[in-house]
Amino acid sequence: MLFLGGSCNPTTWRQDIAMPFLERHNAEYFNPQVEDWSPECVEIERKAKKNAEAYLFMIDGQTRGIASMLEVVALSHVHRDKSM
Repeated sequence: MLFLGGSCNPTTWRQDIAMPFLERHNAEYFNPQVEDWSPECVEIERKAKKNAEAYLFMIDGQTRGIASMLEVVALSHVHRDKSM
């Protein structure tokens, strides 16, 4: 499963590019961007990240993406430690 991380509102890259491509290729993915966010979403997203085989993070000019950049660093560090 591919985790679609990165820039969120107002971006639409998931719906416009990533999801149609992945669906055409029958690839499983998790889209963390939801219209009605609630605290329960934190746990759902955490589980999706934990179970993901790969991550796709889009950081574009529509948002600063600072939190997403930090998340990429944190995830790469966790996976680096597991491979050592």
